[in-house]
Amino acid sequence: MKGISKRVGVGLLSMLFMLALVSAMPVEAKVPLRWEGTATYDGMVTWNGDIIREDGGHGTLTWSSLDSVFLSNVQHSSSSWRIDWDDDGYIEGTAEGTWVYNVVPHDYFYGGDYVYNGKVTGASSDWADLVGRKVHIMGHVSPWWWTTEAVFQIN
Repeated sequence: MKGISKRVGVGLLSMLFMLALVSAMPVEAKVPLRWEGTATYDGMVTWNGDIIREDGGHGTLTWSSLDSVFLSNVQHSSSSWRIDWDDDGYIEGTAEGTWVYNVVPHDYFYGGDYVYNGKVTGASSDWADLVGRKVHIMGHVSPWWWTTEAVFQIN
């Protein structure tokens, strides 16, 4: 009986040791992707523009507002976005955030800053590893010509 207890005890200790080794293995961190973009407002609910990857690759960005609520000079909204890369493939997702309008006397719009957070919800096979990752977008809208420059980051 003592022989069996020792074997079971040694077996359990071996399993605990292996579990400790597996949990101590280093986890590979995902490198954030940070891209720069520009876009122009279409006058309705969509921004269309360009996005440039770190390796110089070009894509077309489409950003559509789904729902918006205005509180004074702050817009809270949810949006969907899609990037179609020139060298094939796409990435798409959703985001929610705020846009603070700069307003001068007489309610004249004078640009604004925005910050959105969301996630990647779909992608072509080349970009499939990004699905589920967090997205952070921030930028400034020019008061002239309704154009924006943005930083688009996938964490």
